Amino acid sequence: MYNYREPPFGETPLPFPPPVNPWLRVLRNNSNIIFWALILLLGLMAGTPVLILLLGQLFPVLEGILCALPGIVTSMGEMVLSTLILFLPCLLMVFFLGIPTSVAFPVKAPKLRLLIPGIFCCLGISAVGVMLSGYLQALLASTVGVVPVMPDQPPPYGVGEAIFYFLQVAMIPAIFEEMIFRGAVLQSLRRFGDGFALIVSSILFACAHGNLVQAPNAVLAGMVLGYFALRSGSLLTPMMMHFANNGIAALVNLGMLYLPAESYQLLNIIILPLYLGLGMVGALLMLTLGGGFIPLFPAEIGMRTSEKFGRFFTTPPAVLYIVLILYVTALNFVRI
Repeated sequence: MYNYREPPFGETPLPFPPPVNPWLRVLRNNSNIIFWALILLLGLMAGTPVLILLLGQLFPVLEGILCALPGIVTSMGEMVLSTLILFLPCLLMVFFLGIPTSVAFPVKAPKLRLLIPGIFCCLGISAVGVMLSGYLQALLASTVGVVPVMPDQPPPYGVGEAIFYFLQVAMIPAIFEEMIFRGAVLQSLRRFGDGFALIVSSILFACAHGNLVQAPNAVLAGMVLGYFALRSGSLLTPMMMHFANNGIAALVNLGMLYLPAESYQLLNIIILPLYLGLGMVGALLMLTLGGGFIPLFPAEIGMRTSEKFGRFFTTPPAVLYIVLILYVTALNFVRI
């Protein structure tokens, strides 16, 4: 009920405005910092290849040097560049959020009773994400006449190039994407509730992929990775889960070059049911050995869940990021 102040004689009493929740300013400040960092990440990912191409056209000598480099050197350079592109926005995000690195990047030795079920659960939910992606593509093809696509990263020939391909696909994302989304983003938002932090970090993780092919998988996998990050209290657990998931996918892609056609075809047939089976095994292991799936901790900050989401996703950088991601996603469609 509102408190009333004493009005001048003959006027209707006016209610005091409700007090402003101090957590609102903190939430919007977090939103501003996180989304500006993600805009920087998007700009680096999209702009770096364009900048390299432009420099090659302006300086033909430089282009000649790059073309003359051995494939293994080029692969190494791409891996280093990917590391810098992911690490810089992460570093700036943590710095401006003002959270200690020990909080943003909690590191404890992973417990096998959580890690092994976590890896299996991550593989299982990835299979569900792949199936949902297939249904989404079929729905868009039948209703709109377009299908989403994803940037192609074909596996290279050569043992050295294959090793760097595996590291770039499996190791780099497992380390630095986890530092960004299950580290800086998730940990900084936990003050507003673990559930809110988990959902937001998973949505942003999916958005960062910039296409609808990977989006269903990224949302679901992000939820599982985030849950095990919260449950284990360590970033190493989701890093290893992420590495296992991406590493198997990279090996399957490399199998296209090194396996007989019949073996590779059989592998593609059995891998989805295998993932689903491992996911069920992981869930059973969690129930029997991991202590079950415990609920997340809420936060008593006087804000409704809908208000938290509304305030977080409506700051100016948030709106700008959403527009940019929608534009990038729209580019990754082809008409059939």
